[in-house]
Amino acid sequence: MGISLLWVGAIIGSAVSSILADDWGRRKALLIAQFSGVIGLTVTILAPSLIVAEIGMCILGGALTGFFAIVLCFLRKILEVEAMQVVATFVQMFYPLGAAIVISFYA
Repeated sequence: MGISLLWVGAIIGSAVSSILADDWGRRKALLIAQFSGVIGLTVTILAPSLIVAEIGMCILGGALTGFFAIVLCFLRKILEVEAMQVVATFVQMFYPLGAAIVISFYA
């Protein structure tokens, strides 16, 4: 159940991070994503119950998605098209791989 809430948080986090990046700027939105990731991870690790751990996973999923979305926007401005295609491919490849590793620890 906790991993599925990570994906729910990821869906919500992608929408919220894009709105924050448009309204407040990418740097502030990136700091907010990092800070919420630390909060989500801390809540998940120190959770006294399963419900609190699931809430922490939801927060962590939103933070991870927000971080990746904003970093890809930064990289798009810095890199050339060919390099950006390679970087985007690796990010899209390793994000599910990391999730699969996390799922394997819960299984």
